[in-house]
Amino acid sequence: MSDSYAGIVEQWVRRVVDEYGSRLAARGVDDPGRRKSNAFCALCVAALLELDEGKAVDCLTDGGEDGGVDAIHVGETLHDSFTVWLFQAKYHGSLDGTKAFPAGELSKIIQTVTTIFDPEKPLTGMRDIAHAVEDARSRIRDGAIPQVQVVLCNNGVRWQKDGDARIAQADLDPRQVQWEHVNHRRLVELKVPREINTVLAFEGDAAVEDLSFRRVLVGRLSVRQIAALMHEHGDLLLERNIRRFLGPNNRVNHDMLTTLATPALRPNFYFYNNGVTMVCRGFQHNSLQARNFAVQVKGLQIINGGQTCKTIQRALEARPEDDYSQAHVLVRLYALGEDDQEIVDKITYATNSQTPIELQDLRANDEVQRRLVLDVQAIGYTYVSKRGGARRMEGAIGSAEAAEAIMSVWRQKPHVARTAGMKLFDQYYSQVFTPTLTGAELVAAVLVLRDVETRRRTRAYPAWAEIFMPYASHHLTMMIWMHVLATSATGQTLAHTGFARAIERWQAQAEQTYLAMVDDLAVVLKVWMALSLDQPQVLRDIAGAFRGGRLGAGLALWFAPDGAQRRDSMRGLADPELASWKQRHAGRGHQLPLSGSEPGED
Repeated sequence: MSDSYAGIVEQWVRRVVDEYGSRLAARGVDDPGRRKSNAFCALCVAALLELDEGKAVDCLTDGGEDGGVDAIHVGETLHDSFTVWLFQAKYHGSLDGTKAFPAGELSKIIQTVTTIFDPEKPLTGMRDIAHAVEDARSRIRDGAIPQVQVVLCNNGVRWQKDGDARIAQADLDPRQVQWEHVNHRRLVELKVPREINTVLAFEGDAAVEDLSFRRVLVGRLSVRQIAALMHEHGDLLLERNIRRFLGPNNRVNHDMLTTLATPALRPNFYFYNNGVTMVCRGFQHNSLQARNFAVQVKGLQIINGGQTCKTIQRALEARPEDDYSQAHVLVRLYALGEDDQEIVDKITYATNSQTPIELQDLRANDEVQRRLVLDVQAIGYTYVSKRGGARRMEGAIGSAEAAEAIMSVWRQKPHVARTAGMKLFDQYYSQVFTPTLTGAELVAAVLVLRDVETRRRTRAYPAWAEIFMPYASHHLTMMIWMHVLATSATGQTLAHTGFARAIERWQAQAEQTYLAMVDDLAVVLKVWMALSLDQPQVLRDIAGAFRGGRLGAGLALWFAPDGAQRRDSMRGLADPELASWKQRHAGRGHQLPLSGSEPGED
């Protein structure tokens, strides 16, 4: 018998297969079943990490040397820590939703986890994930701590007890490695949110007050009720303004688990925890009672305390037989109107200082963003400053895409654009969206970044350049515009009057310019960064080069007005090794050397 949720996901999978086609093919093996499995994996990545489907497809790594990883995403560094998501997906042709995730598949990915986060271990048999791994390893070498989320996806049920036994036997530190299961039901719930109406049973005294035409209730809930809420509604409770997966604060989660697992400490859980902040459209309670209120809530959402709630759920699932009657959580419940989204944003930001929340919405209504919407519209394009708005409008430019392009081109900090993520809307915001930024500059930078990204995705570059191209889009975008501006009369800024002329100039020579900049980038890497392409550790060094600012500084000098002699000199220094490299790797099918390989070998 077909599962209705599985049927819905099957339709989504077919749409993704039709839309992305060969980008879903596993490296070395292309068959309809693998494409569908990768489409399902991409849907899970997009839903869980709140990425556009195209970016989720970019995360796919399925191939013969992927270490059991079907997709990988390396998050931004926050508070000396960063999160890496590893996805493995199994998609069954049967749509009855009863098949369990195969526990035997866990062994390979466990081995991968123990390998890729130790920079001293060679990446044997992991060529397909090497670029992302070296990106993570370069951060580890800088002292950042990786937090690992292993996400196992299928259109069936969770793995059985032997899978849990394999995880336990691996003895991976739970403060750094967490395991999640996503199936077709959870995917539908994430993509099609529904309003949550429920009853919260507060225990003991509670304070209810009207403040500034809004209602506030402060009281305490039992951890059993929190666990029941999470079991029934899951990540739908966390839909509003917070990334569904947890950030790098796992030491705190581990301490919470310890407290809940220790009978003597459970009564103190209320005092050790900062509590949970919830918002809703409205709530009602019996005001004639003195205490122990049963509160009817409409439109419930958790905007702070998601880590607490998910950790409580895990703790009670692990030890359901224990007595938790003395364990409670402080809860603040705010009833806000439909026009109160701005205050929700500000509460979320103020109470989530340790969480990588989305900041785009908080900036969407400031003066610069409102001006840019009109400025971009004046030259025939659409700019959407609100998070997620561009997904619903074909060709529209989103503020996150714009921020990366602007930081790359006009601020000449492509390494920041590539790695900063939401910091572009926080500490870098005033650098990116300056009062003098024009709509023409915004659109021009985005158009080139899109073109460069399309060429990367379709591998429309020489095979010998595979070693650095997955890192290079933002740097190439900067280089292309610097080349266009250096060879035109527009100067170093772009106004509406020069926009069409500059775009036409670039488009007329787009492919030629792109390939020339790929060549120039290889020269700068070789000479300016002193990289030896034939050394086994070259991929490690390249990953570090693109993360640091020194490469961007070298490119700025490369394009300086007095740089012609410098460019000729650097090309002369680089030519012997680059020529040899290009010759040996021109027909390698976009493969690359790894640590432990002989120079020039695959």
